[in-house]
Amino acid sequence: MITELDPTKQSDKSAEFEAEMRRYLIGQDKAITSIVRLYKLMLAGFNTPKKPIGNLLFLGPTGSGKTHAMEVVANYFWKDPDAMIKIDCAEFQAEHEICKIIGAPPGYLGHSSTEKILTQEKIDKFISPEHPFCIIQLDEIEKASDRLFQLLLGILDKATLTTGDNKKVKLNRCIICMTSNLGTQEVKKMLDMIGFKSETEEEMTSRVNAKNEKVSMNAVDKRFTREFINRIDETVVFKALDKNDLTEILEIELRKMQMHIIHESTSGSQFIFHCSQQVKDFFIRDGWSSQYGARPLKRVLEKHLLMPLAELTSTNQIKLGDEINVVFKDDALHFYNVGNRL
Repeated sequence: MITELDPTKQSDKSAEFEAEMRRYLIGQDKAITSIVRLYKLMLAGFNTPKKPIGNLLFLGPTGSGKTHAMEVVANYFWKDPDAMIKIDCAEFQAEHEICKIIGAPPGYLGHSSTEKILTQEKIDKFISPEHPFCIIQLDEIEKASDRLFQLLLGILDKATLTTGDNKKVKLNRCIICMTSNLGTQEVKKMLDMIGFKSETEEEMTSRVNAKNEKVSMNAVDKRFTREFINRIDETVVFKALDKNDLTEILEIELRKMQMHIIHESTSGSQFIFHCSQQVKDFFIRDGWSSQYGARPLKRVLEKHLLMPLAELTSTNQIKLGDEINVVFKDDALHFYNVGNRL
């Protein structure tokens, strides 16, 4: 009996994972597709045994979610956005700094006291039957020294690393994710030169996205060697976030803040708060820029919402079970306690 198969059908596990990615990584469909594709291959056991599970390069402007993408993955599997091995390549621009990653060779001063960033033990602690992989995140990869790039060639190709004390580290159960801002400044300079300085930030963001992918890929070709580029499984250019994206991100951040107050606050004065649409509009205006994406938003929320709520709680103006309404009038935020809802 011949049965036609449906390769478009998605398993429950991958569907749930994709839904989680789309819930918390806003505006970056290409990145989500790439990460979900890796997960599907991993579920089927189709990964190449002697290579990392995936070698990803994320490009794009600051504040677009490149680092956050893997934090969403880590939070989904380990309930902790920092459950990964992070390497800030800006700290490894000097050749000798490589010892922080692989340790110093025997006989060198400080050999025994040099703690290695990459060890088999650190990788294995993330791996279990529920999540059989480890994430290694390398931020600002373009700033890495040539020595680190040489180290990466072996990692990306053979999934092996030899530490300073001649121990082998296997990385075949790792997802290697590298991030870079390459090309972003070139795009902005190009737009300035052709006279778009008078545009609104929304118009500028649209034009940046139209130019970003081509310029970023050209910048990669200029900065990295061909043998390095050929070891990357997928390169994803993140788009600059617009105000619609930030509106979704704001709702996520407000929910996270509310959940923290209810479930993790140690003050004993758990409460709920509501922000009017005018308040949210204020957060969007002050918390977004075409240059820094969503990064300013958290600072705006901390300054204008979290800190005032903390002051009100510490002065006993907010008590356990209270409901707080936040409104915007006279160019400022105002807080009203509408009573206890317990």
